[in-house]
Amino acid sequence: MAKMNKFKRVCADTNVLIALALLAERGERTFISTNIAGKSNRYANKQYAEDIKALQNFIDAKSIELVLPPQVMYELQYREKEFDENGNKVDLTKEAIALQNLKDLTLEYLKKHPGIKVARILPNRKEQFFKNSEMLANEYVNTYHIFEPNNMGNIPSDATIIAQVTSLGLDFLTRDQHFHSKHYLSSKSKAEKIAISNKNLGNQYPTKIFNFQDLQSEFINKTAYGDIRKKKYFNDNTPIVNCTYMDYNEYLEDRALERKNHMAWLQKHTSPTQDK
Repeated sequence: MAKMNKFKRVCADTNVLIALALLAERGERTFISTNIAGKSNRYANKQYAEDIKALQNFIDAKSIELVLPPQVMYELQYREKEFDENGNKVDLTKEAIALQNLKDLTLEYLKKHPGIKVARILPNRKEQFFKNSEMLANEYVNTYHIFEPNNMGNIPSDATIIAQVTSLGLDFLTRDQHFHSKHYLSSKSKAEKIAISNKNLGNQYPTKIFNFQDLQSEFINKTAYGDIRKKKYFNDNTPIVNCTYMDYNEYLEDRALERKNHMAWLQKHTSPTQDK
């Protein structure tokens, strides 16, 4: 029998995490003026703030457990190099500096919100997890043409994130309308194509991509008699490999312990250099 939770476990992309942090740490006025949604009008930014408030309320009420897949964690920790290979200082653009500041803010926010989890793939299952995720992402790009290669001709980050979310057996929350909008030459949206491709590739849990407008409806049931009842339990996910969910502070401690154990292993298995 499938395990049930009193919360819905979902993933979100990096932009949603940054938005949560900016609103919580800097307030609505700064959130709107920062314009991280990339919209030119104040109304759109105000609506974005309201959506993020609703998500934060769900997290605080423990109705949602937001999970960061490995690619999102990587994006939050990634920083552009300040020095080139010759040791010369690189002048970062204002946009790059601003983004790095937002990432720093987000990591500080995560330390204060243990209700947001990081997916930790068990060490002996990492190879299988990443191999499966890479296969899925490649299928999204080169077989089903859901995503386009990036400027370097590689698999784009969006495809990697969705592939990892699928491998974790979770649903995906987004504000990016391009997942649900349809190209004039296509009868299906990206979200629909992802569901079809996941099913064709044999995934037991077809990841659902839903937007903020559908957030409330995820917590209600419509009965055969037409009335609406609030959901009390949610099916636990079925990842392709064993994994755990830890808060960011636990994640940092786990990474530090992993590095310590690795260094100890190297010292034990590496012969000391002998003077000749």
